[in-house]
Amino acid sequence: MAEGGTLPTIHPPSKRVKSEVWKYFGFQKNAEGMLVEDGFPLCKTCGRRVATKHGNTSNMFAHLRDNHPIQFRDINSINASSSAGSSSAEAIVQPTVKEAFQRQASYGPSSHRAKEIHHAISYYIRSFSQKTELPKMYNSLKEEVGKRIARGKWYAATTDLWTSSGGSGHPYISFTIHYLLDWKLQSNCLETQFFPEDHTADNIREFLDNMLQEWGINKEHLRRRELRSKQEALNVPQRSLIHDVVTRWGSTQKMLQRFIEQQQAVCAVLATDRGAWHLMPKDADIAVIEQVLKILEPLSAFTDALASESRVSLSALKPVLSHIISDILDVKNEDSALTKDLKRLMKSDLESRYTDDAKKVMDLISFVDPRFKGSFSEDLEATVNFCTEEASKLTFQTVSEGLAQTEQTSTASPIPTSENQQQSLATLLNKITSTRQQRAEEGEHSSTLSLNSKIEAEVKVYISVPVIKSETEPLQWWSLHTEELPHLAAVAQKFLCIPATIVAALVFSASGHVLSPLRAKLKPEKVNMLTFFHFNLED
Repeated sequence: MAEGGTLPTIHPPSKRVKSEVWKYFGFQKNAEGMLVEDGFPLCKTCGRRVATKHGNTSNMFAHLRDNHPIQFRDINSINASSSAGSSSAEAIVQPTVKEAFQRQASYGPSSHRAKEIHHAISYYIRSFSQKTELPKMYNSLKEEVGKRIARGKWYAATTDLWTSSGGSGHPYISFTIHYLLDWKLQSNCLETQFFPEDHTADNIREFLDNMLQEWGINKEHLRRRELRSKQEALNVPQRSLIHDVVTRWGSTQKMLQRFIEQQQAVCAVLATDRGAWHLMPKDADIAVIEQVLKILEPLSAFTDALASESRVSLSALKPVLSHIISDILDVKNEDSALTKDLKRLMKSDLESRYTDDAKKVMDLISFVDPRFKGSFSEDLEATVNFCTEEASKLTFQTVSEGLAQTEQTSTASPIPTSENQQQSLATLLNKITSTRQQRAEEGEHSSTLSLNSKIEAEVKVYISVPVIKSETEPLQWWSLHTEELPHLAAVAQKFLCIPATIVAALVFSASGHVLSPLRAKLKPEKVNMLTFFHFNLED
């Protein structure tokens, strides 16, 4: 209470309030005439301060009840009358939308309340997204991709081993599968897993086995289709080849070209450091780099084109290699001694890089590409024979799989019969199978000849058709000629899904963006989910 027994001037709160108790409470003004709403309103009757928390009026009611019974009875009578007509009172008291927005308190970005609100919202979004929405979205997309993969018939794969940037340096392994659907090449990055084990062939094989089992891909079925032999031919389990992607000709050419462009700037920097003078390139060094660039520049376009996963099939590799070895690396009289040596070394490396079996497969894949056919085959007759053998194997395999599926379906729901009926049926079936086997032995040779004749006829028709333009899509051509050449189409469908054989650099690049230095603490399972979304979630 103020000096002399007089109460200070008490003003109502600045905000509109509903409770009648505020008729007996208020706030003082400071020297500047501003209302001091500090959460401790003063009683207009006795001048005492009453603590309120976030606008709660319970303490004010208690103060009136204990100290001012007359005022307390007045408020109770007002509340009783207002409760009798609560609906009409609420209609009158309810603010408009404009008034509701005007009442909202504004918090500065650095205020404590704003930070609390931001933290609560961020925690909710993070908790909901990571624990609920992301796993739900991942499982839904994984099921959709699994159904799409199940529609494929032949598969090829690329893998990548890489280390995350930032302070963690965690090792990861990625697996991408390639296949054909409706004669369109499809690619799906299935897994990007934390891989702390040693990068040995056994550990990588175990990862592949677990991954194939997780996605419901029959490993034995893939082994029959010789997919594993393709992986071994690509030396996927060998660590050295995985890291060779950094030193492929395309990147080396770009590095040397940029050095030549920035030669003066680089030399200027080296000149300022006496300890680095020994690194200063000499004229002879520059001459060597320029000669190397002259050889690598024509190769750059081919290496960049073969780095594509979505468009380039392995069928393009044989024509490109043939052009590089026969034309680009052909030693000319005007070449310098260094250029001649480099060309010989590169040519020798390319010629010895692929085994005879790998070259045989490359010839076959190039043959079933309607852009090339037998143009780049070293032995066209041997390639045609190999193609005929593959077509025959695929035909018998398709028939065998159909019979096995029919047998499995029939044995799944046997029809109950009596013992006499079973014996009678067994006797009849024995006679039927004996007769059929005898006929089959007599006609097996002729049926095989008939199948080979059909395949050879298809090969002749295929060769007689003019090659298509190089810019034409070969898979689209096969989609239009499948009915005319069914046996060759089966061979094309098996082999044209194999991509150009490079490490899946696109996965490394995309995963590097996901696992940036700012996200170095991201858990491996979240890296796998985000990478899976990047490659498989359609726009």
